[in-house]
Amino acid sequence: MEVYHRDSILQSPAFERLGQFVRQHRQQWTEGTPDLEQFEHELHEHVMAIEREVVAEELAR
Repeated sequence: MEVYHRDSILQSPAFERLGQFVRQHRQQWTEGTPDLEQFEHELHEHVMAIEREVVAEELAR
């Protein structure tokens, strides 16, 4: 199995945005129950952005 060539996927801009999104969502629980349907939709968008970055990097090889 080949090792992913980037130093760390955790350093990608999309992954950093996902982390920020999750941190913000966790804070919403202190104010009440957040909209979980909206959370699921936005989470999916963030995960797809990570996938696009990884695929784009592979295609650039």
